[in-house]
Amino acid sequence: MTDAASHLDLTIGELFPSGDIVAEWVFSLSAVADDLTMLRRQLARAHAEDEAFRVVLLFQRLLSVRLYEARRLVHVVDTHPELKDFLGSKPPSWFELLREKYSPEGHSAVDELHAVTRHQGVHYMWPGSQELREALHSVGRSPARMKVTDDRSRPNVEVQWVQIVAGMGVFGEVQDAQWTPRFAERGELTVEIVQAWTMLYGVMIVIYAHRRGIDLERFVERQPPLSRAGKPSNAE
Repeated sequence: MTDAASHLDLTIGELFPSGDIVAEWVFSLSAVADDLTMLRRQLARAHAEDEAFRVVLLFQRLLSVRLYEARRLVHVVDTHPELKDFLGSKPPSWFELLREKYSPEGHSAVDELHAVTRHQGVHYMWPGSQELREALHSVGRSPARMKVTDDRSRPNVEVQWVQIVAGMGVFGEVQDAQWTPRFAERGELTVEIVQAWTMLYGVMIVIYAHRRGIDLERFVERQPPLSRAGKPSNAE
């Protein structure tokens, strides 16, 4: 064991004791930041590598789900004095920005842009539901296509009508006059909120560890940057 690794002696229970509301909040904050970072990275890779639309759509839907569900971390602060004390009388600007974007509860900018996508990203539209009836009606004139790749080693079936319906839920009706400005608004809001969550976590984990009297070296393992081949840059 190296000298650096020998300092990594902290357990999850020590860092986040169960039943401690502040510990639970910081843990949940780390989960949100980690999910958003990974999803943003996967979306960027999908765009850069010109992945199929359904791949981009999948990550976009997952991102909307996480952005929407993260609202709980903002609103729970108002119900626990311990969390208010932890954030202080002047909370970090990143938290104030998130409070603005997630308020008022149930009618916020995030609710307006991501609530429907979140719902469709978690639940399927079932036969007999008004939701499915309206979705099918809205795409009734779109082409019905199923793309089949004739490759015995890697057969692939792409059901494009599913993508059209899902795309409508995420991006809205492309022919609508308000589509372009709303698409731009969604993109700008998403970038702003993802950045706010990740920056807030970077600040709060340091503050949290300091107040707990925990040295960062006990749980932060520093790794060399990866090369383009995916290996540590200092590897032979």
